[in-house]
Order: sequence, then structure tokens, then C-alpha cells
Amino acid sequence: FLSLMPKQLQTDSGEDNYERYMADWEKQYHRAKLDCALFAWPLEAVSIDDSASYDSRPEADHCSSRFYMGPFLTMLLDKISSIPCQKYEVNLQLTVVISRLALLPHPYLHEFLLNPLLPLIPGTKSLFSCLQKVVKQLISETTKLPKYKEALKETRKKLLEDYTQGL
Repeated sequence: FLSLMPKQLQTDSGEDNYERYMADWEKQYHRAKLDCALFAWPLEAVSIDDSASYDSRPEADHCSSRFYMGPFLTMLLDKISSIPCQKYEVNLQLTVVISRLALLPHPYLHEFLLNPLLPLIPGTKSLFSCLQKVVKQLISETTKLPKYKEALKETRKKLLEDYTQGL
């Protein structure tokens, strides 16, 4: 996911922020693991062997193992794809929800949200593919702006100031 944003749109080259982010992520992940400790979730994601059948006829359960995202994840990924067109507050809340879901120690949810190499049925959205779409839109629109690099730095500075004032 770090490679999604091209260098020309990055405003922070420092390793310091990444290390702080990772330390914060680790604390949040351990808290989420403790909160979910009593759930009987599997420890790792395993794929179902397509040649195995619960019926004597393999075609009987041919489509039963297909992944269904459901309306909630579908809505979230649609919202992710629309980030450039939405209000800042909506995007902020969306980021919070996706981040919390990604922290959950559920192997299938974790795999679906965070594995960019997960093979998917054509037409199935993933967090990675939606973010790729957003980055393409941002590159297309942002680089048209005069002095876009300065505008990005100024926006970053303002967002960080707003964040620290809210603490």
C-alpha cells in the first residue's frame, strides 16, 4: 500500500512519521486483539479446495464457496472509490471505519482488506483496487493545478495543524 502514492504526490519524505505511525498501529492492533480475544475466529485464512465436494456431485456446490462481500463492504468500497468527490468529513470517517476493520484480527477480513495480491473473481472490488483508482484520479487532477506541489504541502500542513489543535 505504501507504493500506491507516487513520489510526485508525496509531501513527507521523513521516516520519522512512518515509525510513529507503526508504533501507534501496533498499540491499536494489540488493543483490538484483546477486545476480540473471546471470539472464536480462526487464526489464519485457508482456501477451500475447489475439487472437494460436500455432495457426491461436485457441481452441487460449485458456486457455494464464492465470496460475497455483502452490502456493508460494498458500500465502503464504493465510498473509497469516491474519495475525491466527497466532503473531507465523510472521508475522515470512512478512513476511521476502514482502519478499524483492518485492525480486527479476523483472518478473512484482514486478508480481503490488506492483501493486494489476493486473487479475486473479475469484477470484484478490493481496497487496493479502489485506492488505485483514487490515486489515478488524484494524479490526473492534481498535476493540472499550477504549483500543485506547494498546494499539497500547504494542505498537509493545515491538516496536521487542525489535528494537533483537536488533541
